[in-house]
Amino acid sequence: MIQLLEPRELSVRQMLAGILMIGLLAGCAANQQARGNYGRLKLSSEVDQIFQKYQVLPKYRYYFSGSVTKPQAIIGIDRNYTLVTRLWKEVADLTSEQLKKWVDQMLGFRPATRTFGAQILGPNGEPVGIWYSPYNDTTVAVQADNRIKVVPPSYARRPSIPKGLRGFGFE
Repeated sequence: MIQLLEPRELSVRQMLAGILMIGLLAGCAANQQARGNYGRLKLSSEVDQIFQKYQVLPKYRYYFSGSVTKPQAIIGIDRNYTLVTRLWKEVADLTSEQLKKWVDQMLGFRPATRTFGAQILGPNGEPVGIWYSPYNDTTVAVQADNRIKVVPPSYARRPSIPKGLRGFGFE
């Protein structure tokens, strides 16, 4: 049996639904504003080739994360931006020879996974840097005055290793 609602009940329900919708829309709008300064990585075979050809481009300041002998990632940040970090180490005068050592180390360090070259994009999709790592995920935040934060890769986010290679130095 269909129950008809009294006019007063209908308006209370409509009012509650309207308040709920306004709250949801306001929350979505606030979340979009909060995320407004976040960028991302965009995988790029061109960037991959730049690193695998050991090219040091003068347009960028270079940084690495991890150990100087086994870096987890190498980034180049456009000179129009300032990297805000305590976790990345700047390389004042990166040479092709040093870049070759690092790239070869990364390629040999994890043969079960591949490396990723990527553009680091700002919130509007503008290129702000380049990325090279066996990891393909990070957080990028662009702040006022062209200050940028790039989170170093984490072992928690590293690509999975096939079971057959575990225990042979590929943990």
